[in-house]
Amino acid sequence: MKLEIAANNHRNGMKGSELNSALLNLTRNFKKIVLPGKGIFLNSAAIANNHGMVYKSEAQKNNKGTFIKTAAITAGMLVAHMVKKQRQLNKQRQMQNLLDFEYNF
Repeated sequence: MKLEIAANNHRNGMKGSELNSALLNLTRNFKKIVLPGKGIFLNSAAIANNHGMVYKSEAQKNNKGTFIKTAAITAGMLVAHMVKKQRQLNKQRQMQNLLDFEYNF
């Protein structure tokens, strides 16, 4: 296929030998140029209909496990932060009580 000119909305148009050599490069190296290095839709695409997604590959289904692990780690970090903060507040109250006692003695 030999095109004369290609115009698009996201960059300057191309024409002539520049256009044809770019298209040839794209067809020869499509997987390297277009496809990302990793992703859940690389080996099997999701199938959708009017009601939404009706099929997910095993890789897509396993993404739920990653979400659960991330949520658990986040919750653990939040609890650890809250415990640390509570200990700091208890320590501050204890110091304030000692200062109050010394001042009032």
